[in-house]
Amino acid sequence: MTSTPLTIAFVFDYKSPWLALGLSEKEDSRDPDDHGIPNIMVLEHFGIATAPFAMISRDPQASLGARTTERIKFAIEISRHGPDMRRYPLFAKPIGEGASKGILVSSNIKRPDYLISTVYQLEAVYGRHDVLLETSLSGREITVGIIGTGEDSKVIGANEYVHKDCRTFGGRQVSDWIDFASDDVKNAPMVGKGHMDVVSADMSDPQVRSACQLALGTWKALRCRDAGRIDTRFDKMGETGEPQVVQRIW
Repeated sequence: MTSTPLTIAFVFDYKSPWLALGLSEKEDSRDPDDHGIPNIMVLEHFGIATAPFAMISRDPQASLGARTTERIKFAIEISRHGPDMRRYPLFAKPIGEGASKGILVSSNIKRPDYLISTVYQLEAVYGRHDVLLETSLSGREITVGIIGTGEDSKVIGANEYVHKDCRTFGGRQVSDWIDFASDDVKNAPMVGKGHMDVVSADMSDPQVRSACQLALGTWKALRCRDAGRIDTRFDKMGETGEPQVVQRIW
């Protein structure tokens, strides 16, 4: 008797969250790479904790770098989180990527004079996406595994990314400790030994439980299905830190 291989496919339904917010089928039937309302706005609508943010839009018809300063200023002014966006450090990344793609060593912006150059660099490489500007999260980073759909969803475990104070990447020196998973960190030699460890999170830890609760609420709010993960990071180290959902296009 021959066995038939089982193939399992995981599909994320982009449509349900937008329909839940009142968009029509026609409005939702757009380019699959243009997800309309970014997930971070949907999460804010449902009261899910995320870092304060602003979105920097780029006119695809304009030349690269056109009015970068003005566009950044405008994005911060119209954001409901404007006051928070005037405090550094900030964090910049393309809004339509995942798996650390588009996360640069320079994404953690510690001074105003670095902001324009970082946005310019992101637009040069990922110009088809807007740039998401957030307040920088400096606490624990926990990714939560979830299976199920709707009220049947449940957390099955969590991992924690432990960043080490290592200032050499790919044979070159960097000036600051990089405590986030950038392209450089993931692709550098000895990942997991010199730069970042991935460890099983202690499910009895109150902060881990808090991250899991937030992740499960996010999963349900976005109408996710079957299986996947939600990434979280605390806004600061220590017992008073609060978990925030890290923006992804799942």
